[in-house]
Amino acid sequence: MKHTDPRDFAPHSDDIHTVSPEEYVQLLHPQGVIGNPAVLIKNSEKPSQQFTRCPDGIVACLHALLDRTSFISLNRFKGTRCNSGLVSLNSLYVDLDYHKDPSWRAEGEEDVQAAVADHLLMRGVSEPSFYLRTGRGLAAIWLIHSMPPAALSRWQAAIRALMDLFAPFGSDRTCNDPSRVFRIPGTRNEKSGRVVRVSGGNCQRQDFDVLADQIFAAVGRPTRSELTERRKQRQDREPGSQTMPRGLTQAERFEQILKDLEAYRIY
Repeated sequence: MKHTDPRDFAPHSDDIHTVSPEEYVQLLHPQGVIGNPAVLIKNSEKPSQQFTRCPDGIVACLHALLDRTSFISLNRFKGTRCNSGLVSLNSLYVDLDYHKDPSWRAEGEEDVQAAVADHLLMRGVSEPSFYLRTGRGLAAIWLIHSMPPAALSRWQAAIRALMDLFAPFGSDRTCNDPSRVFRIPGTRNEKSGRVVRVSGGNCQRQDFDVLADQIFAAVGRPTRSELTERRKQRQDREPGSQTMPRGLTQAERFEQILKDLEAYRIY
């Protein structure tokens, strides 16, 4: 009897190998967004270059970037690419260095990506916006509706949960910084000689809270609503958690406290 392969139930994405570098940048950073993406260019014989520029400006110079080892940020900044310059959280991502893991080292890119898709499906996590084959590994990228820097701690908690979720695939534990950059599709990975390309995904943006709850549930952590309910229950159980009425005199406050203590004694 042939056993059912869970892959048979995986969502079959439209093949988006034809997504051009220009379209990729425009999907990452649409017109009219807050802040600018950052570009990093690595040079073998001189210091690296980096700059922030509006999305249209990056698209305009993309032809020059594709001939070099070029990277683009998935979040957006004002000024330099650093946490203090962060103005918009735009995505969640995980970088899988599966070539470093003995159990995946001999597998082909297609097999690893199919296994990653199965892993997400079986744990109830939405399909990424993009799978990016980086030349030596695989990145999964989820575009989200933009969030302000004030949400950074929540964003980082979701990133850490993603890394735990993909630990079996060699998730890069250093990939937890909003200033992280990824290779631009169409460039060549100088270490492997392979061209970087988009390979699947739904090209959609998601609500951060919904996606984060899926990720937390997948790794056995409480969702945001569950944490809120736990805090409420804890407050209800704590003695003296009731709010003291306002406008009472000192004598009336002590009388109220005495009544509460007497009620606890009788109970």
